[in-house]
Amino acid sequence: MTNKWLVDMKKSVEEISDEDFELVKGSVHTIVAEKDINLGKVHIRSWGQIATHEYKFTKQADSIEALKLITKAEFIKSFMNCFFSENTKRVDFELDSKCKEEIPVENAEYALLNKEHSIYQPKGRVDCESMASFRAGSESKYHEDKALANYKKFRGQ
Repeated sequence: MTNKWLVDMKKSVEEISDEDFELVKGSVHTIVAEKDINLGKVHIRSWGQIATHEYKFTKQADSIEALKLITKAEFIKSFMNCFFSENTKRVDFELDSKCKEEIPVENAEYALLNKEHSIYQPKGRVDCESMASFRAGSESKYHEDKALANYKKFRGQ
């Protein structure tokens, strides 16, 4: 279950030792700093910048520099804000998928248990009828469309 995994991960993040944090940072550095081994990799990385209208072709070097500066406290704060704050908003695919509509009794029982799950506290679970209502909900923000935001900025809107 996703909720159980998130709660277990929260505990792991809160209890991470300084040594383990530095080890993870080193592992991420190794992955981010990996050199492109052929033109196909260069193309994929560069096209990603073009497709998202970010045009930040120094992203790899910038990410390496940012990684050097991040602290354990900042990492924990970012994790908590992403998954356990009032700004958190996510789709519960275990509950909201179309296949669950075929088993309404089990789905209703799961929904009841899910509303009481610690991941939804203190705010509680908010049911949405569709993805449009999920995105439009005023209780928290949905990730913005970067390409659209950059296009509007480019157009002066």
